[in-house]
Amino acid sequence: MSDFQSFRDAVLEDEDLQEQVISIVNTATANGAGLEENIVTLAKNHGFTVTE
Repeated sequence: MSDFQSFRDAVLEDEDLQEQVISIVNTATANGAGLEENIVTLAKNHGFTVTE
């Protein structure tokens, strides 16, 4: 399983991670940028290796 898939599964199982992802999506939507790099940073901060 790829780290992206593992991170996705972790998000689906953890409400705190879900809230962080939703916050990133909302902020990126409002700003028009920042989604990909912030999701990658969140994944890396939780020990996953996800590339942009």
